[in-house]
Amino acid sequence: MHIPTPEELAAMAGVDLTAETSSEVDAAASATPVAASAPAADVSPELVQATTQLAAAQAELVTAQAAVAAVQAELATAKAAADTANAQASALADIVMASVKSMTVALGGTAASVEATIDLAAKHAEVSAQFKSKYRAGGVANNAAAAQKATAPAAAMPPAFAELAMSLPGAK
Repeated sequence: MHIPTPEELAAMAGVDLTAETSSEVDAAASATPVAASAPAADVSPELVQATTQLAAAQAELVTAQAAVAAVQAELATAKAAADTANAQASALADIVMASVKSMTVALGGTAASVEATIDLAAKHAEVSAQFKSKYRAGGVANNAAAAQKATAPAAAMPPAFAELAMSLPGAK
C-alpha cells in the first residue's frame, strides 16, 4: 500500500506548501499534536486533516474487503449446495418420470404421452390418483373382466364332484 508523501497530500488538498511562511508552519505545529510529530516545515492543518481522512478511508477499505471475502465464501458454499440440490432433483425427477410411465402403461396409456409433461409433480399426483382408484392396495383390480367374473352365476357342479366335495372332512 502506498502512503502519500506530504507533498502529494497537499496537492490533493489544493494547498501550496511553498507559499507558507515559517511562522505559519510553526503556529500549525504547536496547535496540533499530529503536526508536532512531523517535520515542522511540511505540516499544515489541511494536510493533517487529509492524512486523518485517508487513514480512516483505508481502514474502511480493509473492513469492506474483509466483508466481500466473507460474502464470496458464503456464495461459494451456496453454489455448492445448489449444485448438490439440482443433482438430487434431477435424480428424483427421473424416478418420478419412471413411476408415472409405469402407472400410465398399467392404466392403458402409452409411455410416450408422458414425455411432454412440464409439471412432473402435478402429473405424478394425477396419475397416482387414477392408479390408486383402479388398483386398490390389498384389493382386486377394478376392471371389466374382474367385475364380470365376480357377477357371473356359478356353474352347476356335476353330481359326482358334488358327492366328492361333500365327502371331504369338514364339508357340510
